[in-house]
Amino acid sequence: MVLFKPLNIVTMADKEITQFANPGSPLVTTYIGSTQVNPVLWEPTTKDYIQDGLIAHWDGIENVERGGGHNSSSTVWKDLTNNGYDGELTNLVSWNNDSLLITKDCIPCVVPNGIGSVLHTKIFTIEVVNLGSDRNRRGTIFGNYNADGGNGFNIEWRYGNGTIYTYRAYFNGSPDISTTKQYAANTKQSITLTLRENDLKMYYDAVIFYSRSTQTIRAPGITKYCLGGEMGRGNMAARGNLYCVRIYNRDLTATEIAHNYRIDKIRFEL
Repeated sequence: MVLFKPLNIVTMADKEITQFANPGSPLVTTYIGSTQVNPVLWEPTTKDYIQDGLIAHWDGIENVERGGGHNSSSTVWKDLTNNGYDGELTNLVSWNNDSLLITKDCIPCVVPNGIGSVLHTKIFTIEVVNLGSDRNRRGTIFGNYNADGGNGFNIEWRYGNGTIYTYRAYFNGSPDISTTKQYAANTKQSITLTLRENDLKMYYDAVIFYSRSTQTIRAPGITKYCLGGEMGRGNMAARGNLYCVRIYNRDLTATEIAHNYRIDKIRFEL
């Protein structure tokens, strides 16, 4: 697969018009034949993310339908892959125009059991864009921990000594996999976790900050999962904004993660 491939090719008479997405900017460079013309803004949509292996996609801008815009009164967070992983919202959350807004203790958005079957394979990628608003509490961005006994799994931020905030992945039954990446409150940020068997990597804004392959990791449980919190513990809600969550049934490469991050950066103004 070629990333940043031509976005559009149109033949007009004897001229071929080609548009390329520029890797380093949100602009599109256009050529008419071999002549470069003025660049135009690229306005990516959910269709521009890596699609190979994408099995669930919740997007705060296109929250009800791919290409269908935003519905601020929706009580369902649509899975844009149409695989049926639509999330059910509690009445304690609300929508901004580009994200799910979480301001209270709650279990924000519950997704069906089938997601657990994918995670249980121990070959997956989870990508999240969020903004945490409360530096004085822990918050689970995605998880099922309290619902599944010994097979819980969370991606969360946590605090220590009142000032140090780190991201962590918690696989219940394995040693706690805490990272040393400091968490920035009131800042939009992208977190990606990839797993292939026991090879785990975590990325912050598409830059790898944690890698481990020497420890046995227990497979996440087959159960319901929560977006913006965890099952069974409302006090673990990730207060702030949840912009998007994507789950793949394979471990994305660093190049693919950078591609998706670039789109998030444009769409959610990171």
